[in-house]
Amino acid sequence: KRLEASEHQLRLDIKAVESEIEATKEDIEKQKSVRNRENAEFKQALKDDESAVQLLKQAITLMSKFYKKNKISMALLSRKEEPPESVPMYTYDPNKAPETSWSGSYKGKRSEHTGIF
Repeated sequence: KRLEASEHQLRLDIKAVESEIEATKEDIEKQKSVRNRENAEFKQALKDDESAVQLLKQAITLMSKFYKKNKISMALLSRKEEPPESVPMYTYDPNKAPETSWSGSYKGKRSEHTGIF
């Protein structure tokens, strides 16, 4: 009886492992399809980006011809904000808001609240 019980338990274990194997195969197929879809999306995005780069190059070429033909300075196109002379170049951030020098609470102009007369 002990051997029969052991054999029965082994058969149950084999069935459990076989069902796990089937579930794993299904998961692999699902992951393959997801990967293939994402890979196709990536390739399309890469193709779109390459097309955009080509369009930008064409636009730059056409704009350059336009500016040269109309004798417009190209310096106006590449205007860059320079840091103040007192600030080293590597510490300057043109996107940072300027520091304020207010101290204390704002009281407003005291004379502005009176009437005309």
